Amino acid sequence: MNRATPPLLRNLNERTVLEAIRDGAPISRAEISRRSGISKPTVSQALQSLLDANLVREASERPDGPGYGAVYFEPVPDAALILGLDVGARFVRGAICDLAGTIRARQDIELSVAVVPEAVAAIERLRTSLFDVSGIDPDRVDGVVAGVPGVVDGDSGLLRLAENVVGLEGRAFADELQSALSLPVTLENDVNLAALGEAADDLAALRVDVL
Repeated sequence: MNRATPPLLRNLNERTVLEAIRDGAPISRAEISRRSGISKPTVSQALQSLLDANLVREASERPDGPGYGAVYFEPVPDAALILGLDVGARFVRGAICDLAGTIRARQDIELSVAVVPEAVAAIERLRTSLFDVSGIDPDRVDGVVAGVPGVVDGDSGLLRLAENVVGLEGRAFADELQSALSLPVTLENDVNLAALGEAADDLAALRVDVL
């Protein structure tokens, strides 16, 4: 069995602390420790690394109730940006979003014909147009998530039951997009992504009701 090295443990602690902040912001150091089960000194070390990396920051607002001078933390939404794509039979839709899900830019491009080469060319044009219109530096985009009308084989990465766009069936479309966009690409069924989006909206609404 491989032993966990200190860098690995440090990375795991930082990831756990970051998730606690994302789930509970604005949140204090003591509350992060309570929720994560990590000691306060270790939380402090992880927090400093996250602050230095500009992934979290001190919260401008604090929750209601006594804080006893505690410092609260929140994630930095624009620490990274994501390019989201929806590949359909008639349109390719795209948006640049921050880590909080806020849309920074959004555009659609109509496909003249629903074939893979046209879809890839439209995606390249869409990516360029989104950056031009928004003024966002392309280097700030960390990756791409693309919704496709088909089933993504988890082992091979090939698309199955993808009939809306000619040529998608049996194709490693993620690799093709990654080559065209020079960014990591995650491919997922469009209906699954829509369900995740609705679930995230419901969770956000629930948090507002609780607060």
